[in-house]
Amino acid sequence: MLKKGVQKLMLFGAIFVSSFFMSSVQASNNPFEEKRVLFISSYSPSFDTFYEQVEGINDAFYGYPVTVDMEFMDSKRFLSEENLNNFENSITYKLSHIEYDLVIVADDNGLVFVMEHQQELFEGLPIIFLGINKQANALQYAEDPFVSGIVEAVSIRETIELATDLNPAGEKVVAIVDATPTGRAVLETFNKQSTYFDDLTFETLDLSELTMDELLEELSLLDEKSHVLLIAAHRDYQGNTYEFKDSLDRMLSVAYVPIYHLYEHGVGDGLLGGKVVSHYIQGQMAAVMALDYFEGGEFSSFDVVEDSPNLYLLDYSVLKKFGLNEKRLPIDVVFLSKDLGFFEENKELIIFSFIMFAVFLVIIFLLLWILQYRGKLQKQAQQNSEKLKKVNEKLEFTSYHDYLTGLYNRNFYEERMSVLDTLSEKKLSIVLVDVNGLKLINDAFGHIAGDKSLVETAKILTDIFPTSDVARIGGDEFTIINVGLEEEEVLTRMKQVRDRTKTIKIEGITLSVSIGYSMKTDQYMLAREVFTEAEDWMYREKLNQVPSNRSSIIDTIVTTINQKDVYSEVHSKKVSLLAIKVAEYVGLEERFISEIRTAGLLHDIGKIIVPIEILKKEGPLTKPEFNEIKKHPEIGYRILNSVSELRQISEYVFCHHERYDGKGYPRGVKGMDIPLQARIISVADSIDAMLSDRLYRSKLTKEVCLSELRKNRGSQFCPEVVDAVIPHFDELYEIATRMPDE
Repeated sequence: MLKKGVQKLMLFGAIFVSSFFMSSVQASNNPFEEKRVLFISSYSPSFDTFYEQVEGINDAFYGYPVTVDMEFMDSKRFLSEENLNNFENSITYKLSHIEYDLVIVADDNGLVFVMEHQQELFEGLPIIFLGINKQANALQYAEDPFVSGIVEAVSIRETIELATDLNPAGEKVVAIVDATPTGRAVLETFNKQSTYFDDLTFETLDLSELTMDELLEELSLLDEKSHVLLIAAHRDYQGNTYEFKDSLDRMLSVAYVPIYHLYEHGVGDGLLGGKVVSHYIQGQMAAVMALDYFEGGEFSSFDVVEDSPNLYLLDYSVLKKFGLNEKRLPIDVVFLSKDLGFFEENKELIIFSFIMFAVFLVIIFLLLWILQYRGKLQKQAQQNSEKLKKVNEKLEFTSYHDYLTGLYNRNFYEERMSVLDTLSEKKLSIVLVDVNGLKLINDAFGHIAGDKSLVETAKILTDIFPTSDVARIGGDEFTIINVGLEEEEVLTRMKQVRDRTKTIKIEGITLSVSIGYSMKTDQYMLAREVFTEAEDWMYREKLNQVPSNRSSIIDTIVTTINQKDVYSEVHSKKVSLLAIKVAEYVGLEERFISEIRTAGLLHDIGKIIVPIEILKKEGPLTKPEFNEIKKHPEIGYRILNSVSELRQISEYVFCHHERYDGKGYPRGVKGMDIPLQARIISVADSIDAMLSDRLYRSKLTKEVCLSELRKNRGSQFCPEVVDAVIPHFDELYEIATRMPDE
């Protein structure tokens, strides 16, 4: 049959495509071990339905390690207790010698037998049924977790509708039926259809009441007003049994109207057809369910297929023989015996071929893409390998080199020191170099300036000691390990280092270093001992140089600020003079007044970090700009605190913008927690600011300035200091309104 052939062709194609993708897997690699299935048929091999069921099962099992054994009840021809007992004895004997993994049973009689003997013959075996007409029985049996399958439901209503479409003149539907269980079950369904067809009467030619000859005589009298539907005709009233082909030939020889059928078999042998049950598809579905179980599926989760897999199937030659109009047919009808054009006749095959061609094109493009992608991956892997090599090289470099200067780092130095003691070379010397005032440079000019000092120092050392191991072993500390250099040569090079550093200026500050040196005096002297002597020498030199160097840096900072902002120089001098007078009014001792003088001069030293555009801005400052300004007391504190002689003064500078009420900055301290010297500088700073012209405003009058002091007494300003200032304000006004050098 065409439909079955197409199905088998498509199944073969699917298997072929699957095989293509699995070509790298050995043929023996099946998804499960070899299985044995028992197929029990209610019929005998003489029934066409049997072959269709078996074909469907075998096609679905194709390629899998499944062996199917078949047993026949032959209950259509011999529905007797003797036959059933004989079958039971036979199957019992065989089951005692053969173990099965699953049972497939076809049609109602077979299912009843299997379920009645489940405990003694089939206990624990999954049971799959197909071709079952009695749906209620099937669903009841399927409540057992070991039972599931496919219900066979005939499409009587659809077949009658098809008949009325082809022959609108029909007035009645005549069903041919016998006494077999299948026949009686379908007859019951047939009788229920009368409620859907008001214009038709429903009649039967029933072999349970007629002989075959009587049925044939009645059939011969039917004309075109009758739609004849064959349900079953295997056994007549007298108990005579007939093969399907025999009874069919007899009926066709006397019928003058087309005979419709509810099953696939017989269509192509003279029956017109209808919407038929496909036993082939049922067989396939049962086998697929078995495969799902063999591949690990939970059998109890398999639902019964209640929607029977039926299709419209008609014999085209019978259709034309009776002059029926094919234009009235549904679009999904499958024809047998139709003389079609090449495309129409082979439509499914051609479409399938195109699909297969498209699949192969996809496979080819996929393979090409895989090859291309593989090439990209190989290229990327090569690039990654090169990157990894560079990363490893960089890691190896950074593990022994300083990131800033490029010199060796402390890791290298430690390893090198451990090796030096194994050398017999006596001419071992170590030079230590420390950059003076690095923290002060960082605080005043930022870490960029500090880093530049280190880089310049490193460059000088590598230039003067090109063959030695130069390493940065601390933040501002370098070591030079010399092997084979004479002491005189080392001392000469040390002098060159000092001379070279004096030529380098960073932010106006001359680069300064402290240098220590030691040489191995005998072969028993350890490298660590040489290093310690060099370190002691360096620290002694540093103690002598650092104070003057820091003073020089502070002078440079003050000069830099004054160059950036002319107002700052004049302002600092005036604040110093004003603060001295206020300190005298308050009654401070002379030694504190000396501190006040220096603090007044240096109170704004932290402004070295403030950008010049902010210092010279003519309009009001934005919030971010003011935040920059507010940093200068803390920076000033850090700069001055690095000089031991100025540490006390650094506290006054730190607090000179604090307010008496605690709303000042940078720490928000208040009242007597603010040093008196800072409270004095705060008043002096404010007096000069109010009485000086600024870029963003003109100077205030004497009266306004005095009013501001009174108004802010106890809030911004210390009451004690304001009270001491007011009686002498005229003198302070004179100091604030003249140039400090006059």
